[in-house]
Amino acid sequence: EFIAAPETHLVVISAVPPSSLMQVRYLYKRIRRLHPRVAIVVGLWNDPGDPENLQKRIATDSDARVVRTLTEAVDQIRQSCQAVIPAPDRPAPLLEASLKTSSFP
Repeated sequence: EFIAAPETHLVVISAVPPSSLMQVRYLYKRIRRLHPRVAIVVGLWNDPGDPENLQKRIATDSDARVVRTLTEAVDQIRQSCQAVIPAPDRPAPLLEASLKTSSFP
């Protein structure tokens, strides 16, 4: 249900071996039907297959990325978020600075 929300900008599908590529592709297609332009990251964790071949087998559109490591997933999620969320005018204040100004009992 939450994927059907109009403000959805990014969906992550996570598949751990020995999950079937057919199941992942089916889920991808269902999500794509609901949201034709939402960014989708598909994590096929430690899959030994060729990344380019996996991408072709699951999703051929430019709004979907197939990754095999957590590092790749984080990079793709950051890129997707930067495209959707405007950059702040100034950096967020450091936690240390806010802790110094807060009073704790």
